Amino acid sequence: MKKLISLIFLAILGSVPMIFICYKENCSLISSRIPKLNGELLKSSEMFSIHSPKPNNLVETSFIVKGTSRSRASVLNFNVKDNLGNMIAGGYLYVQASIFGEARSFSSEISIEKKAKTGSSILEIFEKSSVDGSNDEKISVPIRFN
Repeated sequence: MKKLISLIFLAILGSVPMIFICYKENCSLISSRIPKLNGELLKSSEMFSIHSPKPNNLVETSFIVKGTSRSRASVLNFNVKDNLGNMIAGGYLYVQASIFGEARSFSSEISIEKKAKTGSSILEIFEKSSVDGSNDEKISVPIRFN
């Protein structure tokens, strides 16, 4: 009878506690808590978190996006859409370099030439798949223009 050797461990990636189960060289994430900053829930996926702007914040046509990433990608993409889904702006957010799996911070200014007429919009942050170009790990943050 073969013995199954497995390991369950807790890892803290950035500020996100995660529980993994491993068998030989393969590990799987089995639990992750939604990260909080000063007790407030953040917008988060398994690979990155957005700290600012917070959902439904009032923003100007130029605002700062801050967060952390544990992705291999050194670039995240963003779109700003109005509440009807029309694209207002799009571009890139650059993430600090480090070893894969370690939390890396990003802080980028987004400038928008035209804001949504209704005052409400959605900020989408996502990573493009290197395999097929699809949007992976998308986070949507509702924002309102001042």
